[in-house]
This record gives sequence, C-alpha cells and structure tokens, in this order.
Amino acid sequence: MIESTGTPVGSSAPPESRPPVAEIPFPIRLNPHAAAAGRHHLQWMTAMGLVSAADERARLERWELGTVVAYLFPDAEPEALNLLTDWNGYWAIYDDQFETAAGPQPAMVAAIVDMTLAVLYARPGENPFPSAPFCNALSDMIGRIADTAVTTAWLEHLRRTVHGMLAGFLQQVLDHAQGVVLDHDALILRRRADIAMQHDYDLIAVSRGWAPPESVLTTDTFTRLHNALHDAMTMLNDAYSAYRDRPIFARNYNTVLQLERSGMSARQARAETGRRVQQCVGDYLDTKRSVPELLDLLGLDTRTRAGVLQYLTDVETLFAGADLIQRLSDRYSPEARYSDAAPTHVADWEFARHARLLRR
Repeated sequence: MIESTGTPVGSSAPPESRPPVAEIPFPIRLNPHAAAAGRHHLQWMTAMGLVSAADERARLERWELGTVVAYLFPDAEPEALNLLTDWNGYWAIYDDQFETAAGPQPAMVAAIVDMTLAVLYARPGENPFPSAPFCNALSDMIGRIADTAVTTAWLEHLRRTVHGMLAGFLQQVLDHAQGVVLDHDALILRRRADIAMQHDYDLIAVSRGWAPPESVLTTDTFTRLHNALHDAMTMLNDAYSAYRDRPIFARNYNTVLQLERSGMSARQARAETGRRVQQCVGDYLDTKRSVPELLDLLGLDTRTRAGVLQYLTDVETLFAGADLIQRLSDRYSPEARYSDAAPTHVADWEFARHARLLRR
C-alpha cells in the first residue's frame, strides 16, 4: 500500500511520479489483478476494432490502463476489473477525440453524441450502428454492465450520468465555436458534467455488487459530498494536463489555465489550485461528519448503513487513486502533448466517417 503523497508503506516504493498538486488525506491501494486487466483491455480494444496499428497498440500499452483502473477499484474481482478498465479506457480515448480532430467541429460532435446516445439507451445487446467500432464497443460494455446491474434503476441512473457527460462534451465544443470563455467558478460548475468521475461513482456498484439507495444518494448531504471531490478532481486533472491543454482549444476549459489568464503566473496558478483542492477536500470532510446523523434520520437498517459507509470509503479511495494515476500515467506525461493540427492519440475511431451516417 502507498499513501497518496507517494510515501511507501510496506516493502516496495511506488513508481516515480510527477509532483502532487495537493496533499490528499486518503489511502491508496492497488488491485492485485491489475496486470491481467491491462492484458485483457488491450485484447478487447483490438477485438473491438479500436486499435490496429502497431504504434496505437504501443501507446495504449504505455498508458497501463489496467494499473490505472486498479488504483480506482482496488477490491473489484477480476471480471469486474476487466469491465471497469474497458469502460474507463474507452471514455478516456473518446474524450480525447473532442480535443483533437473532432473538437473544433460542433456539427460532427453533435452527430457523434447522437450516435452514442442511441447506443447508450438501446436495449442491451442491440446496436443501431453496427458498422461503427466505437458504437460496437459501447454496446458490448452496456451489455456486460446490464448483466452486473444491481437494479434497473441503477442502470438508468448510470445512463443519465453518461448522458450528462456527453452533453458536457458538446457544450464545451459549442462554447469554443461561439468564443465563450468562462471564469473559474463558472468553469467548475460546467465541468461537473463533462468529467468522468461522476460515472465512476456509479461504477463503484460494479466493483461491490451493491449500490446505496437513491434515498441516500439524492440527499443534499451526498450531493455536497460528491460535488466537493468532483470539483477537486476537476482542478487536479487540469493541473496535471495544463501543459497538454495549453496549445489546443481545450485550454479554455482548463481551470488552471483560466487562473493564468486572470493574471497569475503558471507557478501561482498551480499553487492556488492546490489551495482550492485542499478547501474542497476540507468541505468534504466537514460534510462527512453529518452522515451518521443523516443515516439515523433515514432509518436505515444495519446492513444498508454499513454499505453506505463503505461506499464513502470507496469514493475516497477512487479519488486518491485518480490523483495518483494522473501523476503516474504516460497519458499525462510531457511526451503525450498534442495539438489541434496533429492529434497523436490511440485510434481516431473514424469519427468523421461515422458521423456522416446520421446525415444520410
């Protein structure tokens, strides 16, 4: 086990990482099935037609997504970890498409989002766009998730969360096309939709085979808990990827670069981001103190109460793991830099060709 500051706990030190933006007070654990999940994911991406060329495979291998996701869900069983790795890897690359070739083209992005939503809401096993590899991959994952879904209501909640993320992608592109530049606080609110941590909260249920009841998740208390860590992760993500976003249109959606535009130096913006992250984590911990009283008011039985408290521990582990992997992963390394004119990501997925399917 390693602490989120990178201090070794046990016999082995963690891999070398980039400096942390803030001190994270939650422990980190690595799922022992990480290597197998990484091998599965590369095979799955290849089988789905999302990776073919040797350089694409090599780049994906450098990302070490099995290890990345193993830090997010350290208790997931092997099959569940495979699914969670596929899911996170898929959306990481999907997101990147909007920051490179497809990004500056709202009509194309709208068509891609429409296709994705059609697959997302289709009955498990059905795919309205079987000739599009990125649709086939999503359909495959939805079917596997449906097989593990704890309830039908939970699956519908996950779909709504992903729907919101896709709407956030589209809004980001529309803002860019219209020249909209938001201030820091407005960016934080907008980014609550288009960052993947929201559906990772939902996917804790895949790891555990159990989800907290809606009566808990929809309370103001749990909304504040989720938003506090979500906002902190938005800022951490932006700090670790600022150099990567700087030359492309995504810079207008990076909260750290927004601080630089307001007059701060890069060093000052990073330090201020660290301060704000610490404030968000403090807000989370303050709010968490009221959870036992909330559970008493809701009259939960002992088993459900224990499950809810375990869920919060899982959320904290996910958050700390997400911070660490952005400091470790090749995806956020200086070598991963790209520009609008020269995307260098795994598999372009032929977004442009498949987007035209909706206009035929």
